[in-house]
Amino acid sequence: MVKISRHDFKASSTLLGTAFSNDPLFTYLFDSHSKADITKFFHFVLTYQQIKKQLIIGKKENDLLQGLACVEKPQTTKTIKSVLIQIKLFLLILQLAFQVKWRAFKKINYYMKMISAQRPAERHYYLVCIGVNHKEQGKGVGKCLLDAIHEIVDHDPLTTGIGLDTENEDNIAFYRSFGYQLVSEDRLGEIMIYTMFRNKKPVS
Repeated sequence: MVKISRHDFKASSTLLGTAFSNDPLFTYLFDSHSKADITKFFHFVLTYQQIKKQLIIGKKENDLLQGLACVEKPQTTKTIKSVLIQIKLFLLILQLAFQVKWRAFKKINYYMKMISAQRPAERHYYLVCIGVNHKEQGKGVGKCLLDAIHEIVDHDPLTTGIGLDTENEDNIAFYRSFGYQLVSEDRLGEIMIYTMFRNKKPVS
């Protein structure tokens, strides 16, 4: 398991763009299966999370990126109130507004507000995204990434657990196998947003 740096963002966003090219959410956001737009969006997500000093980890073999996950850590007051960080994030969001269609940008903004409203008030981690190289599907890469994330969460004494959102109903059973519970369902246009949460497990 390795930390993903800015040097890896091009390969990482390409991997995620391919992994989510047929995902219901991105079909809704971009009105098509535009891999290029999805790739741009994930490059934005990775940069956004890197500015906020969040957790971006990946699994590599022979320097090939097999999969990666982006996780928001519980934010400190210092990070939230940092003027420099807020300026960088504002400029990045402004850049995204010019990179995608305005209709898509408005949908993204509304979606982000929706999922933020569902998150618990208690300190928690949040799985922003997880994707596996299509050539590595079925080899346990996703499980390996989740196990590494859950170990971090379970050893953090100041958090209650980790949440996520998925718009693919088929993913619910997969996440349940890791201890996640479905906590809410919300409709966004013609898609459903399934919010799930995994409580922190005791460690021996």
